[in-house]
Amino acid sequence: GYLSRLAIVWGETLPSKIREVISDSVRSGKTEEFSQKGSTYLVSSTPITDGDEIYIYIMDITDERNIARLAMISETVFNNTLEGICITDREGKIEQINGSFEIITGYRKDEVIGQNPRILKSGRHDDEYYRNLWQSLIDYGVWSGEIWNRKKSGEVYAEYLIIQAVADENGEIQKYLAIFHDVTEIKNKEREIDLYQNYDLLTALPNKNLFFDRLAIACSA
Repeated sequence: GYLSRLAIVWGETLPSKIREVISDSVRSGKTEEFSQKGSTYLVSSTPITDGDEIYIYIMDITDERNIARLAMISETVFNNTLEGICITDREGKIEQINGSFEIITGYRKDEVIGQNPRILKSGRHDDEYYRNLWQSLIDYGVWSGEIWNRKKSGEVYAEYLIIQAVADENGEIQKYLAIFHDVTEIKNKEREIDLYQNYDLLTALPNKNLFFDRLAIACSA
């Protein structure tokens, strides 16, 4: 019957598992799926005569399944990472954010979609700072560093930010991907350590450690 003829086309004796899948497709008239030697296939069948002639179509969908699996993993990472993520179009308008963005900044998704990330601008950096940032994106496609931004509540916070330009197959920038995490606590700890090492805790005046540090700098100039 059709399974014997299919075995000739397939180039080997059909394994029992594949025979079962094909038979199921023939009986149900539905598309069936099976895996064989690390690959994934779809099987569909269509009667073409009143006899036992059946058109059986087997399509390798391994690449599609792998792409879907990677997309699912990427979506899971996007939604669950502790870092804030923001995706903009080429003009800088926000298209997508993740949950950590909302937690860190205090802005909801519906409040920032279509907006420019400058809504987070703290006012602590001058225009030259942002010109250098964008020039780095133009020249190298990436920028990273510490930046001070402002939450919806008005609180200013420090974040370590990486911005990556995303280009198409022609090298034209289509989107920007920004990933950041709040480093305010780290900055505060660094300031506390600096105060403890270089200033008198009672008077807040510089101590001898800071004096000798500045003296060494002056002598080396």
